[in-house]
Amino acid sequence: MVRYALTGTPGTGKTTISNALNKKTLHLSELYSEASEEKTTSDEWLIDVEKLNRVFHKKKGDCFIVEGHLSHTLKDVEKVIVLRCDPNILESRMEKRNYSESKIRENLEAEAMGIIYSEAIEIFDRTKVAQLDTTNCTSEQAAEILEQFFEGKGGIL
Repeated sequence: MVRYALTGTPGTGKTTISNALNKKTLHLSELYSEASEEKTTSDEWLIDVEKLNRVFHKKKGDCFIVEGHLSHTLKDVEKVIVLRCDPNILESRMEKRNYSESKIRENLEAEAMGIIYSEAIEIFDRTKVAQLDTTNCTSEQAAEILEQFFEGKGGIL
């Protein structure tokens, strides 16, 4: 069975789209407490990626999708889908989530520079990494595009 990582900067639609998919999904955030020793002063987990890989290896079960900001760092996935979004849209989404100004800037820079995609192709062969721009589609439309992609009926970037 092929296991897909669904990743992207915060606000690109990872959780919303994975919830719209008709696939067994593991939300990586459920493992963060086991893969971290502590939280930052802003209540964010400090994730040890190697520990996250070990925890995921034990807990992955038969999930088809692994959704989360760090899912592209997991060794037990075969393909990676990086969700992308126009930074102007991302900014408004992060503001609605009450992200700090510094966190918004950090994430907007990461999106504009394609950091998640760059990290993914450093870890995986470029042919195993796809991108989907979620700027102009609903979560249901994005889920349909991904369903077709999983079935080999459609391509994404």
